[in-house]
Amino acid sequence: AAARACDECPPGTYAGSTGASACDECGPGTNSDAVGANSSTTCVPCDDSWTCPPGSGLGLCLNPGSSSATLCTPCPLGTFQNETNPRICSQCPDLPEQSSFWIPHEVSYTEETGSENISACVTAVHIMGDNPGGPPGSQGDFCAFYVTPGGRLFRRGNCTNEDGSQLSLSIQYQTEYAMPKIKRLTDGVFSDLTRLQTLMLANQEIEALPDGIFSSLTGLQDLYLNNNKISTLQAGIFSGLESLRFLDLAYNQIDTLSVGCFTGLKGWSSQGTSVNYLSAFRIGLYLQANKISTLPHGIFSDLSAVEDVRLENNEILTLPSGIFSDLSAVENLYLYNNKISTVSEGSFTGLSSLDRLLLENNEISALPDGIFQDLPRLRELNLENNQIAAIPDGIFDIPTLKMLNLEHNRLANIPFGTFAQNNQPDVSVRVSTGNSLSCFPPSPRSIMLSQFDAYLPLCECPAGTYLESLNATNCTKCTALCNQGDELCPAGSTSDGICRKCPAGTFGILNATCTPCPESTYQDSLGASSCLSCPEGQTVRSWLC
Repeated sequence: AAARACDECPPGTYAGSTGASACDECGPGTNSDAVGANSSTTCVPCDDSWTCPPGSGLGLCLNPGSSSATLCTPCPLGTFQNETNPRICSQCPDLPEQSSFWIPHEVSYTEETGSENISACVTAVHIMGDNPGGPPGSQGDFCAFYVTPGGRLFRRGNCTNEDGSQLSLSIQYQTEYAMPKIKRLTDGVFSDLTRLQTLMLANQEIEALPDGIFSSLTGLQDLYLNNNKISTLQAGIFSGLESLRFLDLAYNQIDTLSVGCFTGLKGWSSQGTSVNYLSAFRIGLYLQANKISTLPHGIFSDLSAVEDVRLENNEILTLPSGIFSDLSAVENLYLYNNKISTVSEGSFTGLSSLDRLLLENNEISALPDGIFQDLPRLRELNLENNQIAAIPDGIFDIPTLKMLNLEHNRLANIPFGTFAQNNQPDVSVRVSTGNSLSCFPPSPRSIMLSQFDAYLPLCECPAGTYLESLNATNCTKCTALCNQGDELCPAGSTSDGICRKCPAGTFGILNATCTPCPESTYQDSLGASSCLSCPEGQTVRSWLC
C-alpha cells in the first residue's frame, strides 16, 4: 500500500509526535512563525507591545503589523483579565481546602464571558456526576458538574476510565438538596459523553437549549427535561441522540415546534429500531402541559417507531389532515384538554397501530364521515365533553372497539345501528349523561351500557315502518296489506306485515296507519274503519259524545 502523504504544520501550530493526525495550536498569547514545527517550544510569547482591554485575552499574534484589537477575544467562562496582565485571561483561583478532593465540592467560575475582574469569579457547587475515573494524577479522570449561583451548568473533568474510554454513567440532579436551579447550559457541557445513558434535568429553570448541546450523546437512552421554562424547540436540537428511547418535555412553556426539531433521532424510526436493542423498550415523546397551539406539517416525520405521544393540556386548535401520518407505531395518543375545534377526515390517517385515542375536553363540534376508518386496532375512544351534535352513520364501525365515551356533548338522538355494526362483543358505551337523549337505539346484548344509558327507553321506528335488524341504520317502509280498521306496522315494529287494530278514537283504511277521528266525531270501538258524528249539541270528550 502507498504511504499516506503528510502535510507540514502551518505557522502557529506544531505536531509533537510522529504520526499525529492533526496539528496542535499554539496557546493564547504565543507566536510561532515556523512551518513544520515539532514542539510547543516553538511557540514563543507575543511581543510586549501586544495588549488587550480588560475582559479579553490575546490570541495568536502572527501578524505584527495588524491591530491587536483584532486578535483579542472575550475571556472564556471561568477566566478573567484585568490590567494586571493585559495579555492573557487568568483562571479563576481554586477555593481553599478543595484541591485535595477527587471531586471538589465547590469551585470558582464566572457567570459570563469577558469578565474583567477576579470578583466575577463566584462559587459554584457540585451537583451531579460523582463517578470518578481515578484520583487526580491517575490515568482516569473524574466527571463533575457544577452550577453557579446564577444557574449556569458547566463541567470539570473528561469523564474517562483509566484505559481512556468514556465512563458509563447516569447524570441526575439531586433535587432533595437546596442547590441553585439550572437556568443555562454551557456550550460543550456534555461533549464527548458517548456512553452517558440517562440525563435528568427535570424541575429546573432552563429557558433554552443551545444548538448542538446534545450532539455528542450518541448512547443516551432517557432524557428528562420536564418542568422547566423551555419555550422553543429549534430544528435539529436533538440531532445525535441515536439511542434515545424516552424524551420528556412536559410542563414547559413550549409554544413553537420547528419542523425538524426531532430530526436525527435515528432510534425513533423503523429503520433505526430494526438493527438495535430499542425494540425491547417503549419509545415515548412527552409534550403535555405546554403552550402548543399549532402542529406544523411534517413535525413528526421520521418518528415511525414512537409508541406513545402525549400532547394533552396544550392549546392545540386543529388537527390537520395527515398530521400523524408518520406515526405508524403509536399505540397511545393523548390529546385531551386542548382547544381542538376542527378535525378533518384524514386527521388520524397513518395511525395503523393506535390502541387508545383520548380527545375528551375539547371543542369538537362535528365528526367527518370515515374519520376513524383507518384505525384498525383502536380499542378505546374518548370524546367526552365536546360539542358534538350529530353522529354520522357507521362512524363507530370499528371492529376492535371496546370502550366508547360520548358523555357531555350536544346529542339529541343517536341513529339506529350506531353501536351494532362490526364491533366486537362486550363494547362498553357511555353516552346519555350530559346529553339530551330521550331514547337509546336497539343494540345487541353484547353492548354494555352504563347504568344511566340502560334506564333509557328503546327508540322505535315510527308507524308504517319497521327495523329490519339490530344492524339496520334506518327504518324500512312497510309494504304488506292489512284489513280496514287495522294499522300496518305500528310504532316499534321489527318486521313487515304486522297488523294491529286501530285503537278507540281512531279509524283505519286499507293498508294505512290509524288516523285520529276528525273534530266533532268519535269512535269507541277497536278496529273501526270510520268515525261517527256526535248528535247535535254534543261535543267529543275521550272518544265519546
